[in-house]
Amino acid sequence: MAIFIAITDDDLRALLPAWEAPGLQAALGIPAGSINTNLALEFVDGSRGFLRYTTVRSEADLAFEAEILGALEQAGLQGPRLQATRSGGKWVKWGDGFLSLFHWMEGVELTHRTVQPHHLRTLGAALARVHAALGRVTASRPNPYGPEVVAGWLRQLEAEAHPGLEGLPAFLLAAQSEAQEVMSRASNLPAGTIHADVFLDNVKWNGPDQPGLFDFEMACTAPLVQDLAITLDAWCFDGGEYQRPLAQALLQGYGSVRRLSGEERQVLHGACLHGAIRFTTSRIRDFHLSALTPDRLQHKDYRTWLARVRALRAMGQAGFDRWLEGRD
Repeated sequence: MAIFIAITDDDLRALLPAWEAPGLQAALGIPAGSINTNLALEFVDGSRGFLRYTTVRSEADLAFEAEILGALEQAGLQGPRLQATRSGGKWVKWGDGFLSLFHWMEGVELTHRTVQPHHLRTLGAALARVHAALGRVTASRPNPYGPEVVAGWLRQLEAEAHPGLEGLPAFLLAAQSEAQEVMSRASNLPAGTIHADVFLDNVKWNGPDQPGLFDFEMACTAPLVQDLAITLDAWCFDGGEYQRPLAQALLQGYGSVRRLSGEERQVLHGACLHGAIRFTTSRIRDFHLSALTPDRLQHKDYRTWLARVRALRAMGQAGFDRWLEGRD
């Protein structure tokens, strides 16, 4: 969601009639994320919209996302709402990519300074309900950020030998092998459609008990525990270490709706480690090595995720389990 392509007001006035949208009042680029060009739209009637332009997603990816959002709406859960075109479509072909228009999703985003255990308990339950709702999704999408993909990225970074990153790809490849060794012990992990990116800035809150997940850009078919692990990584690490009260509250909330299997418990450390490696690597590729200026891309420091990798490796699986259960 960086500003990769200039979409002018004239472009918008020509494009927006494809939807039943009011007249355009203003448009503002959003220099966040790393994949698409996104605009916040203000209409003359006071309503707002969110326009996404992607050149990296296929129509199959967009159809998968549309089915996900439909399943959330059918289940009565908060989430993004696609605005259909006048012809009943879900997106519009433009240039080398596709445009999608969403109704603006209200709510506030929390920060690590404001997050409390009760938020994580509520979020855990919400994530479990999302997993249940997405059990209705019939389409599938292979994980575009799975272990093999991430390992390939790391080998490429190692071959390119970027200054300042010496030894880091090899370190992360070793950590990835450890994560996969843990994950390989499970043969029957429950799988389904996951969000795969439940960061603080991908959840809108309309009150302390009303979180709504959005930005299903990375959604895919994968073990459900991977979603929980990424959420734990994103929300429960602050001040250079994992925060046990937050992690425990997240698992309690999730377990109040969907109980984790024994195998899921056993591989949670490996899933957290893979998530930390995956986001360390993608931040190196998408932000650290990006040539885009700050006004077009809100840069994110890969070292905040590298710190998670180091913390998880230091704990090891046994130490992580003891820590999570309060036995350390």
